[in-house]
Amino acid sequence: MLANEYIINIETARKFKQEADYKMAVKYYLKALKEKENEKETAQAICYEISDCFFESGDERSALKFVKAAVKNYGATIENLTANAVLKKDFMVSVKAVMVLEYHELHRAYLLKNRQFDQRAYAELMR
Repeated sequence: MLANEYIINIETARKFKQEADYKMAVKYYLKALKEKENEKETAQAICYEISDCFFESGDERSALKFVKAAVKNYGATIENLTANAVLKKDFMVSVKAVMVLEYHELHRAYLLKNRQFDQRAYAELMR
């Protein structure tokens, strides 16, 4: 993929989001995410944007799904989630409630998937 395609997709997504056409914004954010899956921080930021679009359109379940994806697929930490400037404060209450229950399992899946820990050594840590 060309870098220009990413820029076009991200700018188009922002334009649709600004116009409150969240369905189209998500479409272009997903294209941008596909192009930047190997860039952890960029992918996290795109997940937050997608999550915000779903939240703004009233679909909190899908919004939470993309916050979880930021953790599980792209290694977002509690600190990353707390520091982001995209997600609304009222939605962050729901995010924090979910993360209390699911963060460690999601983050563990990320670490194992990306082989940042030896699986046996990690299992020992979890005992």
